Amino acid sequence: MQKKLSVYICGGCGIGEALNLEALKKAGAKSAQGPCQIHPRLCGPEGVALLKKDVAEQGVNGLIIAACSPRVMYDVFDFPGCLVERVNLREQVVWCRPPDSDQEDIQALAEDYLRMGVVKIKKMEPPEAYKPDREISKDILIVGGGIAGLTAALDVSKAGYKAILVEKEAKLGGFQKNVARRATYPYKEVTDNPLDRLIKDVTENPRITVYTNATVEKTEGGPCLFKAVIRQNGDTEEINAGAIVLAAGWKPYDPSLLPQKLGYGRSDKIVTNAWFEEKGLAGSKPKNVAFLQCAGSRDENHLPYCSTVCCLASLKQAVQLKEADPEANVFVVFKELRTPGQAEDFYRKAQESGVTFIRCQDPEVVVSGSKVTVKGLDDLLNEEVELPELDLVVLATGMVPVTALGVDVKKKEEAEKKEEPAKKESEALPVPVDVIRASDCLNLAYRQGPELPDLKYGFPDSHFVCFPYESRRTGIYPAGCVRRPMNSASTFEDATGAAMKAIQAVELISQGKAVHPRSGDLSYPEINLSRCTQCRRCTDECPFGALNEDEKSNPLPQPTRCR
Repeated sequence: MQKKLSVYICGGCGIGEALNLEALKKAGAKSAQGPCQIHPRLCGPEGVALLKKDVAEQGVNGLIIAACSPRVMYDVFDFPGCLVERVNLREQVVWCRPPDSDQEDIQALAEDYLRMGVVKIKKMEPPEAYKPDREISKDILIVGGGIAGLTAALDVSKAGYKAILVEKEAKLGGFQKNVARRATYPYKEVTDNPLDRLIKDVTENPRITVYTNATVEKTEGGPCLFKAVIRQNGDTEEINAGAIVLAAGWKPYDPSLLPQKLGYGRSDKIVTNAWFEEKGLAGSKPKNVAFLQCAGSRDENHLPYCSTVCCLASLKQAVQLKEADPEANVFVVFKELRTPGQAEDFYRKAQESGVTFIRCQDPEVVVSGSKVTVKGLDDLLNEEVELPELDLVVLATGMVPVTALGVDVKKKEEAEKKEEPAKKESEALPVPVDVIRASDCLNLAYRQGPELPDLKYGFPDSHFVCFPYESRRTGIYPAGCVRRPMNSASTFEDATGAAMKAIQAVELISQGKAVHPRSGDLSYPEINLSRCTQCRRCTDECPFGALNEDEKSNPLPQPTRCR
């Protein structure tokens, strides 16, 4: 690249008061062998106009900006097609020295930094954006047709992109199609479920293609280059996609695995919250009902985590019972009642409706013939209580992400602690323990396994603070209850966030840029295959699965997966 360099020195933020800018200008002009200008505030409208004018009229394509940290004003000092080097005079020279420092030392430090910036830009070459050798796709594949998948598809289409929605069941809606009414913001009333309207908006949208009774049989490639084979009613179809939103949803925890003392299976009066949600009050008006919270949840032998929504669901069901029959006796037996987010008001509504709350850490369900009783120690009264002759006992079972179905958490953790045994050459490529799955949501043709790796308990998240909506597979974004337990209101927001991340990914990749965390980076690693010893370290250790292997263990880079 033939370069025309120019140096710009900012005098704002105390830089002009602490340094001799004229002397600095001479040092810059000498080292750059080009023009050097001083401006009182480069980031202001006049300063930016000066830079743009030089780029447009003088043909400057290498700018050395001696001002503030490159971590700020990066959007202001962005000039497409130009090399820009930021010399940090503010934080690294002026602000980090005491006011009474030796002026000569400060000046020398500033001039050194400026000379280093000039040398760096002289040796710098603009990176070449990676352009795949085949046509890219910006369509978004969405796996799962519950409220997370439906919302993501609708948001993708509103942004002007095509969505491909794959649902394994015959009807869209996921678990929510069993829910007639919801407790929603401002969490003071029970409202009708808007699912039917959402399904109608999706199925009538020309930018959304819907596959029901369908599964993803195989997924290969990477962002903007995904190829997915969709199997529907015995036929297969290959589609291209730019990014994937995994909204496969959740299933209730298997009640047959619950402790015997909760009595499930010993009486038809003992049901789960999922059963109650589906059957509701159809054909019956129970007079005495007890809701038992944390049935299997927050228990190291079952579900070690809190599913966050069970308490709110039980409160909603309890309120529905009281609305149907104000004289009904409704009890909620809880360890700690949790209404995350802004649902505290609904807890108050349940209290005002006449629901009785009993704090008990270890309730027991006693079945005697046709009679069902709940016994336990009331923590607040410090005495044994008994709820006799109950018409219904509702066990609040927790949420299990579809990606973790069939995974024994205890055995998995034990396997992770053991060292992987040596493999024979004839054996297939090893698959790390943390990606072994019984589910088959995506069936990735990846060296590191067919499904997304999880952080904990089978949820395929990455890091909810640093990398929201990310998975450890570039271009694939979990959404809704497959990412973490959440209520329907949070699921709508989560699906929108995942859809936006998917769009961000396809736009960056289509420009040859990397995605988060090095967003916008145009550089990619190059593998020196002539020195490769087939040790498999790169293919095994890359946390993002950016390399596959051929049959001889040679690495096969997938550049669009690189992060």
